[in-house]
Amino acid sequence: MRQPSSSSRFARLGLILLTALIGLALAGQVRRAMAAAGDGNGDALVALARVDIAGDVRAIPLPVHAVVTDGRGVSYALVLASADRLHDSGVAHTVLDQAPAGTRYLLGVSRDPAPRQAAARALPVLHDDGRRVILRDAPGLTASVSRLGLFPRPLRPTPLDFAVREALPGKPRAAVAKDPRVEAMIDKVTNQAINDAISDLSGERQITVDDEPYTITTRHTASGTPIEKATEFIREQVQALGLTASFHDWTSGEYSGRNVIGVLPGVAASPKIVLMVAHLDSTNDTTVNPADPAPGADDDGSGCAALLASAAAMKNARFENTIQFVFTTGEENGLLGSAAYAKKLHDDGENVVAVVNLDMIAYSTQENPIQNLHTRAASDPTGYAQDMEIANLFIDVVNAYGLSDSLMPVILSEGNDEGDHYSFWENQFPAIMAIEDDNNFNPNYHCNQDLDLLKYLNLDYATANTKAALGTAAHLAVPLSRPPAMPGTSLLLLGED
Repeated sequence: MRQPSSSSRFARLGLILLTALIGLALAGQVRRAMAAAGDGNGDALVALARVDIAGDVRAIPLPVHAVVTDGRGVSYALVLASADRLHDSGVAHTVLDQAPAGTRYLLGVSRDPAPRQAAARALPVLHDDGRRVILRDAPGLTASVSRLGLFPRPLRPTPLDFAVREALPGKPRAAVAKDPRVEAMIDKVTNQAINDAISDLSGERQITVDDEPYTITTRHTASGTPIEKATEFIREQVQALGLTASFHDWTSGEYSGRNVIGVLPGVAASPKIVLMVAHLDSTNDTTVNPADPAPGADDDGSGCAALLASAAAMKNARFENTIQFVFTTGEENGLLGSAAYAKKLHDDGENVVAVVNLDMIAYSTQENPIQNLHTRAASDPTGYAQDMEIANLFIDVVNAYGLSDSLMPVILSEGNDEGDHYSFWENQFPAIMAIEDDNNFNPNYHCNQDLDLLKYLNLDYATANTKAALGTAAHLAVPLSRPPAMPGTSLLLLGED
């Protein structure tokens, strides 16, 4: 996950910019690809255009491939259409590029201008909106853009589907109150559980995986054995809790990987699905070698620790709806794993009614620790309203379960596209991202083993975040009481502790 850079990132900028040499070499490859595309050989050209959103994005009579917010806070759509169709639409637009149909584009996101400026010097940037640059995609470009300090994300190749999905389950927000069943789950989450899980994932202590000792030094998606061990470790941990655990394989461009999916099934005849999501992969901006140390204690070992602790606390509970614990990979390479899984859920017609994405939830030095909750912008009124239901429920949980002394949630409705929640937005699933405060952001993220470690994190803050996310998911899944035990039947057999 990438967010606004702190001033300390400028200390590393010189090292990051050294990798621009690689970008300069790649720029020639990109320009040659652009020149070849420009030849066209008679192929019909398609324009990539920016359309500022004045009202409801669904009113734009063009294929919308992304909805984003620029550095001035203006929401706009990226559309792909022929010049004639753009003209006939009557919609005010700015053409950013023209290329043959099927041309792929890459977005590089950073609120810090320095990486965008470095990209402009090294690569043929089509557009810089003050928050992201847009380029034609090419082999190796994702890695180069990442090394320049930008968060890479491919532009979705197919238009967004704005079909309205079913409303969230459960009681209206105003009716949310403390539920003793949920309180019992929340009380099972401890600092020690979060500490241990982060230690396991960031290599601070040895784990056992595949019945052998192993130390995870990186979880980079392209690291080979380390990420294979990390995903297998998560699968074994979830399975040991008694939940169904499986891999979801994906491939995108030069990257491939596997997500880990844990399932706590609901008991309803047709249960809805609530997702708790965190990305398992990590990265290290100070190196070009995916096998080099990248412990990712906060990014996003903290989110994965929250999912493991939540699954352990909820495993014996009974819910009307299904809860999935989704550990993605490829997030640092452009939300690749979540994009593949969200598309699968969409294409399979799964009734996902809420997604809670936890990305970097363990760093705060504030007296009143702020947690940002990101939703879609109001320019997508249906999506915005559904996201707000989740965000407001999260705040209700903080207040109802006595977490307000440790956590101050703040809603930001700006359509942030720098985390896995965005993949679910693209498939019209309600989602929020919970992440530490932009103005008190972890200065050590994307660093090596000397900086991105557990000792720099705030366990009280991480634990409070985990409890709030668990409570939110539990209320969304609708907790149920256990039926009375039959005479002679152990309560343990019914799943009670």
